[in-house]
Amino acid sequence: MTTIGRDDAICQAYLLWQRDNDGRRPNPEEFLTLGVEMPDGVSITPEELETNTAYLQAAGLIKGHSVWNRPMLQKVKLTGDGIRCVREFGGDVQFWNRRNNTSVDQSVRVHADGDAQVVAHSRDVTQVQAAGDVNVDRLADAARRAKEYLPALSLSEMEKKDVEEAAGEILDEAAKAEPDQGRLRALGARLKTGITVAASTGTLGKLIIEALVGAGVQ
Repeated sequence: MTTIGRDDAICQAYLLWQRDNDGRRPNPEEFLTLGVEMPDGVSITPEELETNTAYLQAAGLIKGHSVWNRPMLQKVKLTGDGIRCVREFGGDVQFWNRRNNTSVDQSVRVHADGDAQVVAHSRDVTQVQAAGDVNVDRLADAARRAKEYLPALSLSEMEKKDVEEAAGEILDEAAKAEPDQGRLRALGARLKTGITVAASTGTLGKLIIEALVGAGVQ
């Protein structure tokens, strides 16, 4: 099962926070004071944030001022590409890189080839998405995240069971040779509804909702 890496989760959480605070051009250090929850339960360190904001700058998604005695950019703002990454991909840098064939000199990043819409976690398979359809592979990725993050979500046991079932059914349907778009839309909406409570109380829930919306779930 493919899971989102820690660096990518940090980048996504940071981009979503930056979007909400972009107008005042915040300093990244403020992000650390939030105590953002990660799937593994380990807090983000200053070193990790420095590394990942440097990556986002190199990828052309954020910009800011360099100050000689400060390790991170100051007065950060999203670039035009950063805004598109957040709006169209929910801040998911993996999908942004694959869709735009981005290449950044950082060995932990993996990039796909081709100028079509590339299936997540695959270098060789492409898909054509019709208007109104959900993106099967992005929806499957959101379902994987839901299952991965589930233990850390603020949900009751019954709510967690429903989320796990919906995510599992999405993955089963997405694995078929010809997935049923109507069924996927319904399952995606069910998963989104199940995650909504967690999204109102924590970062992980919000990340899953963003991924679902980015996949075309209404």
